[in-house]
Amino acid sequence: MSSAKFAALNEILNFIPAPRSLLNFISLLRSVAARAVLAR
Repeated sequence: MSSAKFAALNEILNFIPAPRSLLNFISLLRSVAARAVLAR
């Protein structure tokens, strides 16, 4: 299961070529996670 997640993460990283896009994607995930925590 862990290796499957790692493989999926690798595919996502390969799909996003620009480091700036990756940083935007990470910040988006963080904001979504923060909202999920606040929604509780």
